[in-house]
Amino acid sequence: ARSYITKYRSFIPEQLPHESLQQPIKGPQYCEYPLSCRKDRFPDHSKHATIVCDVITTTQRDDGNYECGQYIMDEYIVMQWPIKPIIELFEKQTSNSSQLEIQKDYLAQEFHFIFTAKNETVRDLVLFPKPPLHLTNRQLVQLPFFWATAILTSKMLHHQLQQKTLSEQKIWPVEAIAINFGQWETAGFYDKRLIDCHAHAHLLLNLTFINACDNTFFSALKGRVDEPPNYLKQNARLLHFDRLHNHEFNSQQMDDFSNRLTNVENALQGVKTNLKGVKTDFQGVKTDFQGVNTDLEDVKTNLQGLKDNVTNLTTNVEGLTN
Repeated sequence: ARSYITKYRSFIPEQLPHESLQQPIKGPQYCEYPLSCRKDRFPDHSKHATIVCDVITTTQRDDGNYECGQYIMDEYIVMQWPIKPIIELFEKQTSNSSQLEIQKDYLAQEFHFIFTAKNETVRDLVLFPKPPLHLTNRQLVQLPFFWATAILTSKMLHHQLQQKTLSEQKIWPVEAIAINFGQWETAGFYDKRLIDCHAHAHLLLNLTFINACDNTFFSALKGRVDEPPNYLKQNARLLHFDRLHNHEFNSQQMDDFSNRLTNVENALQGVKTNLKGVKTDFQGVKTDFQGVNTDLEDVKTNLQGLKDNVTNLTTNVEGLTN
C-alpha cells in the first residue's frame, strides 16, 4: 500500500485550466428514466435515448431485480467496435484454454463496445458494452477481450494522432484507464440503493490529443479540455489519510512518539512524587490538629475548674454576708 502511494501520488501531475481551441458539442437534456417514462410525446420533454439497456439485472439493487436503464447519449458517440474480430484476433495469439472458454459465449453474438464522450467537457473517453450486452465492472475486467480492446484503442488513437499531426513523436493519447467499483460509483438511474451498474471504463486522454480533435477528427471529443478526475491521486490520498494514517508510522514518527511517551511518564512520576509530599504535609497538619484538640481539652478542663472556684467563692461571700 505504501509503495502504491509513493508511486501514484504524483503519477499524473496537476494541470492548470486550458482554453479550448474548439467549441465542444453540447447535447440536449436527456430523460433519466427512458424505460419507464411515458412523457416522450410532449414536445418540451427531455430527449429519450435510442440506445438503452433493458436487461433485467441480478444483484444490481438491494430491493430486487430491475431493468438496467443505462442509456447512451447520441450526440456524444465517438465510435463503435464489434467484439467478434477482437476475440478472433485474441484467439490467434493465445493458447490459454480457460480464457478462450470465457469468451466463447460472446463470439456468436453481434456484440459491440461503444465509445462516448461525457456530458462534462473533460478529457474522458468512456467505453461501454453496447446494449443489449450487459456486464458489471467486475465482469468486464475479467474478460481478456476487454483488455485487448483497451490496448488496441490506445494504439489506434496514437496512430491516428500521428497521421493527423504528421509527427512521429511517441505521444500516447491515453494517460490512464480508470474503472470504478462500489456503491458510491453507481449514482443510480432509478434509485440510490444501486449496488452495481452497467460496466464502463474511463480512458483518460491527454491535452495534445484533445487539441487535435476538430470537426473531421473525433468531433465528439473536440474542445473537451478540462482535466478529468485524477483517480490515481484520489486513491492515493484516500489510502494514505483514511486507511494507513492511523496504522503506520515511519521511524521518525516512532521516535517522536516514544519521546513523548517518556516525557509523559516522567511528568506523571513528578506528579506522583508531589502527591506523596502533599500527603505527608496533610499527615503533619492532621497531627498538629490533634495536638490543638488536646490543648483545647486542657483549656476546657481548666475553665471548668475556674468556674467551680468562682462558684465556691460566691457561696463563701454569701455566707459571710449573712
